[in-house]
Amino acid sequence: MKSHQKYFTPSCSIAFLVFLSVLVTFSTSKGAEEKSALERIKARGAIVFCADPYNFPFSVDNPGSPGFDIEIANLVAQKLGVRAQFFWIDTGTRGGLGRALRNSILEKKCDTFLGLPTGKEAEEEMEEKGLVLTKPYFGTGFVLMTRETNTAAMDLNSLKGKKIAVEMSTPADWYLFKNGYERSLYRFVPEILEAMDKGEVDVALVWAPMAGSSLKEHPESKAKLVENYVPEPTLRWNLAMAVRKEDQDLKETLSQVLEELSKGGQIKDVLSKYGVPFYPPFPEE
Repeated sequence: MKSHQKYFTPSCSIAFLVFLSVLVTFSTSKGAEEKSALERIKARGAIVFCADPYNFPFSVDNPGSPGFDIEIANLVAQKLGVRAQFFWIDTGTRGGLGRALRNSILEKKCDTFLGLPTGKEAEEEMEEKGLVLTKPYFGTGFVLMTRETNTAAMDLNSLKGKKIAVEMSTPADWYLFKNGYERSLYRFVPEILEAMDKGEVDVALVWAPMAGSSLKEHPESKAKLVENYVPEPTLRWNLAMAVRKEDQDLKETLSQVLEELSKGGQIKDVLSKYGVPFYPPFPEE
């Protein structure tokens, strides 16, 4: 009786083994691709943040005084139960933020990009790049700084006809010019502090993070932030983090964590270390 046992020829066996190898590789890679962003972060035990190493007081590659965004990132990582790691990317070079985004988060060098403004234009730009923004975690803007002691009723409307110090070529400079205010132009915030200490000018309109951190560095200055001042609608922004559009689970989780940190006072505490005033996220116009 003839045997009906089937034998593979060597070439057939090799072809079959190659097929199995491809099948296993495809299945493995497919499984890896199907992992969500949070699963990838948990698996590696770290979340990677993109940040500018030269953007004090937001972020600096300096463990001793890393900037408030870096400290907030560390709080986020703790909430997620993983380590915080950083991919440094300079936003001040040619191409600016757009180039930095392309060379970092869009190349998957990090999971999220720190400290980006929100709003319709920002969201449209993110959409074009395949990115989305989390919920904002605090607001900031241009604030008033003064030498005067009584600031209860001080706002921009009360300063018509009075010279206001401002950094040149900033949104605040343009706002004052457009609305008919008298301006005294300076290159940097420390120059404004010096002018105020000399009595050359009594009030200034300054970017809040730089105003607060500069006053923190110069406690001897006679200048101070106007208490309870709220930036003008056209001179204020909310800040959020960006993630890749496909990482919706990460966006939702980061939004929740950031909201908890904001409402719980931890973000305010971090900002106060740098002298920066905290504003809850402003309503989007």
